[in-house]
Amino acid sequence: MENRKETIVIHRPEELNYMLFATKSMKVRAVVDNHLGQIAATSLHEKPVEFKDEE
Repeated sequence: MENRKETIVIHRPEELNYMLFATKSMKVRAVVDNHLGQIAATSLHEKPVEFKDEE
C-alpha cells in the first residue's frame, strides 16, 4: 500500500465540538495545525493529544 496524504480544511472550527474520522488502515496519523504555531500529531488509533506550542 502506498503512502498518501490528504488535506481537510475546516472553515468554521469554532462551530464544531467534535470531529470524527474513519479509515480502513491501521497506520493512519492525524496532524492538526491551527496556523498559530500549535501542532498536534497522533495516530487515529490512540487517545487524542492536546495542542503543544511549536518550538
